[in-house]
Amino acid sequence: MTRSILTDRWDDVAAASGSDDTEAVVRDICAIAHRHSVGAGIFEVLLSDGHIEDVYVDAPCASNRIHVTVNGIDGLNSHMRCSTNLMAEEREVDNLVNILKRQSGLRFSRASPVLETDLAGFDARATVVGYPLSPNGNAVAIRKRSVRPWTLSRLIANGTVSPRMAGMLSFLVDSRATLLVCGPRGAGKSSLLSALMFEFPLSQRVLTIEDTIELPGDCMRGMGYKVQTILVDERMQGSAGSRADEALRVSLRLGESAIVMGEVRGEEARTLYQSMRAGRAGSAIMGTVHGDSAESVYNRMVFDMGIPAEAFRATDAIVAMETSRDRRSGALVRRAGQFAATSDEPGEFLDISGPDGFMSAPFVRRTLRSLGLNERDAAKEIRARSMMRSHLASLGTTDDGYLGPEWIILANEVVSSMPRSASAEESLEELRRRMGHDRRRAQACERGPHSGGPGDLRDRVRRVP
Repeated sequence: MTRSILTDRWDDVAAASGSDDTEAVVRDICAIAHRHSVGAGIFEVLLSDGHIEDVYVDAPCASNRIHVTVNGIDGLNSHMRCSTNLMAEEREVDNLVNILKRQSGLRFSRASPVLETDLAGFDARATVVGYPLSPNGNAVAIRKRSVRPWTLSRLIANGTVSPRMAGMLSFLVDSRATLLVCGPRGAGKSSLLSALMFEFPLSQRVLTIEDTIELPGDCMRGMGYKVQTILVDERMQGSAGSRADEALRVSLRLGESAIVMGEVRGEEARTLYQSMRAGRAGSAIMGTVHGDSAESVYNRMVFDMGIPAEAFRATDAIVAMETSRDRRSGALVRRAGQFAATSDEPGEFLDISGPDGFMSAPFVRRTLRSLGLNERDAAKEIRARSMMRSHLASLGTTDDGYLGPEWIILANEVVSSMPRSASAEESLEELRRRMGHDRRRAQACERGPHSGGPGDLRDRVRRVP
């Protein structure tokens, strides 16, 4: 309709705009009209900005400026929370709420004043709190997901993890360890968890349990992984805790699989640890949990959730994500901090950030015995994994395609195919040879979200037995 009206007044539009490209002006006006009539209005503009991670609107919305979290400030791995010069009118917030209700089919009323759902088209998760929980009207928080899949090489490139830690984490995931990632909100817990999922071998079946789709299940399925996603939201009956607990119980009945939990909480945590003690849990377990250190996670699990101290020892390792503030710029930088393993004594942890501490961890000792490896062989494999991811991260500084998960899969394939006598340098050289720099680099850069074909690396990895 907008285009029809403007076409009828083409000469007037050309004269008013003063532009030689009237068609471009008409397209812009049509886009604006669509955005503010049936679209998400000002939120659509903000969410289209690649540097914006979060959008916040406090109630009353017409009296408060919109706040955002902006990434890429003073470095690749820094972000800053700031106030904009924008305010959202009540009708714009109401329009957003109606879009979310229509897309999700979820209730939002005085009797049910919280709405949490995905915002289709923007790879974002929205939370709305209304009256009476928010007495001054609707408040909105929107969090965008990363457009590109997180990998350990990408996290090395932006400074979140060191190459040594990346190699150790890759070794632990391949050894089917139970890993927890803790940290405050916005510290990068889900990003690291997503990156660790690409360290699974292609033959590994994976079950994910989430209340919001943040993990890269779709991407992994497109690359040949066997991933079953279980979504826990208000469309299931019962409380949030009971819904998650039931989802976990169902997952445990679905057969031998790695279990990845978007967030480990009360009831499902007890079910999870009971299953691990009974030997009924998956071949590997990973998840995020709130806490700023291994000790705080232990205290929360044991004293707040009622998990026996002995049962918690089924956790093999904990990575604590943290943020630090630059006092000059105010930017927050994400980093992997504490890297600890459970010890033989409940409530005590070993620092495994260094090679000596890593090899002394109980889980690592058990793994070496089961695989028939000695410490020298394990250290050599970890070094090879570290060097490969560091190499990919280095290439990724000039070509983002090298930070994708295709190359992680190829790197792991190289590690598994090399003879035990091979050095880390020989493994890296084999990776370089098999990458075929020019041809596969072009394919990685040109691939779209739905690409695939006989010449695509992802198509090749689907055929790996």
